[in-house]
Amino acid sequence: MQRFIFPGLVLLIAASPAFAQPGVFVSGSAFADLKRFSGDPSTNTLDGTAVGGGARVGAFLSEHWTVEGGIDVGGTTTATKPIPIGVLSRTVQPGALTSPVISSLPITSFQSRATNRLAAATLLLGYHPTTAGRIHPSVLGGLTFLHVTRTFETIGPMPLTVVSPGLPTILPPIPIALVIRPVTLIDNVPAATVGFETAIDLTHHLAVVPELRAHMFSLSGGGASGFAIRPGVVVRWLF
Repeated sequence: MQRFIFPGLVLLIAASPAFAQPGVFVSGSAFADLKRFSGDPSTNTLDGTAVGGGARVGAFLSEHWTVEGGIDVGGTTTATKPIPIGVLSRTVQPGALTSPVISSLPITSFQSRATNRLAAATLLLGYHPTTAGRIHPSVLGGLTFLHVTRTFETIGPMPLTVVSPGLPTILPPIPIALVIRPVTLIDNVPAATVGFETAIDLTHHLAVVPELRAHMFSLSGGGASGFAIRPGVVVRWLF
């Protein structure tokens, strides 16, 4: 992904003598990574929230316009859900009852576990309206190449605690000859990206920049669509 972002940015910076003047900047970011995918939210194991960070470089094209490229890597999120495998029917004879009570209890279960991570190589054009003072809001838009890694695996069997009244027992796992190997899927897909930020100048060269970015994408092969919202804070140094 870097070969698409940084060479193009270097060409833009080198294309005009104005870029040799102070106006080139580098940034480091830290953000929360809120990921949501299409499908039933109650069963979607890809949804999750993580933290991430990145590095960026950019330049002012004019007083109001900037171009910026960078790599942002989110953290891995993991979601685990139980998969019931068997049911045990047990006869219970309460002392005061004349007829037995049959209670169906889960014997054991497997668990499905899904992990995913988003890495973004982004090229954005920013518009910076004229402002006075140390606070400078701006809007950004552009294209991102997302590297989406998803891993699905099944673990187990796991003992389950009996919840039936009068039977507070943990049933032992029963060996089952079932092995499901982890499956890893990798997607490299484009994503439309928009962002909002407010640069707060601390010195002539140093600024703290609260920001919000959103990536909208669809996984390859007819996979799920989704979006990632990344609120964060950037430390920026202007040369």
